[in-house]
Amino acid sequence: MEDVCPLCGHVLHEDTAIRIDLESGNVILDGVLIKTPNKVFQILSLLIDKSPRVVSREFIMDYIYGLELDSFDEPLEKIIDVFIVRARQAIKNTNYEIETIWGKGWLFRKKVLHDGREENQ
Repeated sequence: MEDVCPLCGHVLHEDTAIRIDLESGNVILDGVLIKTPNKVFQILSLLIDKSPRVVSREFIMDYIYGLELDSFDEPLEKIIDVFIVRARQAIKNTNYEIETIWGKGWLFRKKVLHDGREENQ
């Protein structure tokens, strides 16, 4: 049986190197247990679920808070940036990264070396 996100019903990523534990709110990347606060877990699991697609700020705001971006003022919009920074810090010792796609959103992916190859630690 596939794991689904309790918030949106999307099927969560089931790569052998990526596990999402919905009960504990933890992510396992390449055998590394990633413990995060709830909102960071929600964003990280969403980015994993949508990979390799770019996820916009608007989509994240709607996913987490269930409201359109217009409903928030700028300081509240920026909390997503804080959660992204925390998610990046949480996965920094793995083979994965969250890349900013300027003007579009964020992308969860394998780390890429400068020559274009995927990084394997």
